[in-house]
Amino acid sequence: MDLSVTELVTRVIKYLLEGLAVAVAMVIIPRRVPSLEEIISISVVAALVFAILDLLSPSVGLTARQGAGFGLGANLVKFPGGGL
Repeated sequence: MDLSVTELVTRVIKYLLEGLAVAVAMVIIPRRVPSLEEIISISVVAALVFAILDLLSPSVGLTARQGAGFGLGANLVKFPGGGL
């Protein structure tokens, strides 16, 4: 697997943005805002998990992202059972 510098930079930015998205969700969704240390730890782990999934099985990485997005959205509208 030969990565160019452009591809490497693109992937790093993608994983940083995914980690940032997890951090934002951690601040917005829970009733109790976690500590900064918890937010950073979970965001870094999420970014690393997505990176590993992309390297080992890109289709699984895509499915994990879609599932995470659905889970966050469903939680926001209190699915199932209303809220809309």
